[in-house]
Amino acid sequence: MPRTGLRFRPPRVDWTPELRWAFLRAFGPTGQAAPGLVTAPDAVSTARAFDLGPRIAARTPFQVLQAELGDEAARELVIEGLMAEAVAERLLGFARTVAEVAAGVGTPLAFLKGTALRLQGIGLPGGRWLGDVDALFPEARVAAVDAALARRGLLVEGFPPTEHHLPPRHTERGETVEMHFGLPGLRLGAGSSFATLDDLQAAGLLARVDGMPGECFVPLRDVLVAHALVHGIAQHGLAPGSYPMTRMLADLTDLGFATGEDATVLDTVMSWIGGDVTRDEAEAARGLCAALSAGDATLFADDAGGRAEVTLLRHVVAGASDATYERSLRTAALLSFPTGRSRAAASLRMVYETVVLSRAQIDVIYGPQNSWRGYLFRRLARPFDLGWRLARSLAAGIAVRSRRPT
Repeated sequence: MPRTGLRFRPPRVDWTPELRWAFLRAFGPTGQAAPGLVTAPDAVSTARAFDLGPRIAARTPFQVLQAELGDEAARELVIEGLMAEAVAERLLGFARTVAEVAAGVGTPLAFLKGTALRLQGIGLPGGRWLGDVDALFPEARVAAVDAALARRGLLVEGFPPTEHHLPPRHTERGETVEMHFGLPGLRLGAGSSFATLDDLQAAGLLARVDGMPGECFVPLRDVLVAHALVHGIAQHGLAPGSYPMTRMLADLTDLGFATGEDATVLDTVMSWIGGDVTRDEAEAARGLCAALSAGDATLFADDAGGRAEVTLLRHVVAGASDATYERSLRTAALLSFPTGRSRAAASLRMVYETVVLSRAQIDVIYGPQNSWRGYLFRRLARPFDLGWRLARSLAAGIAVRSRRPT
């Protein structure tokens, strides 16, 4: 039987004027009046905390921001939008380099996520941070691309490969490419394997990108919607510190998921991702995008419980602002992720990779050590540290239960 319902059970949220302002300015009708007086520094910091600063600046006339926040705060948001655009342009240039390298070894590729949206002109310029370049390669050729990037001088950290991508490579300036050979959670056939570039091509689910070297594609809209849902809910939904879920909402909204009237769109998407995202979760995301786009202020009411879109919104907010709630999710996050293997085998592998760390992983989690003895100590102490973190996560879960809506 397919899983149903939502995996999230967030506590109540303190809807400050600044929090309501940030969500309505980022998603609501641009002509809608402000939801109330806000404190300008708090409004800006809230927008940044939820990854919404560039989106607000891109969607809101400067004069409106001036009237609501004053000159200084309005300029801060505009500058953040300009910075986001500069980063996006730099990464698009890097994406061209990746395409050139792939063309040099005779390999097609499909750009994913934010890069795919940007290449199709989806979303406003400067309205979204791009963190890296995600690209999908044929599974049989991804190693050749990786080797070619290494010859170009791109560096790799000592992280293990995942089920769907190689360890990312990056330039000395920090531009990073994540080389996928499968789309996690997205299955086009009856099997458990993640969809590959060849699968998408065979199903006619790719569109050619003009003006890029070699054979470059982007997935069609329904694939981008499906991937966004899996990435935001199944991969990072229980680890909100690793990915801002507001970015998923923004991408889904910009892809038209909130306004799609044709129920077959959701049916198609769910036929691909139903093993990892429930229909209730997909409908909650769609309903939340629609309600935010309409400026529905009842989303923020204390007595709005019972609506799936409200539960999802509270999770998005609490996951990014409530340290106790975020900690309570960590145990479940270890065992809830898309996999093309058996769940038992995937869980054992996840536990192994969580306990047995590479040097690079130790550097990220604990900081660089001064000697080999420091790295040995961290490896030996890791099981005890995980036990302590598990205890804290379970204690946080108990604390959160008392704050959940009844």
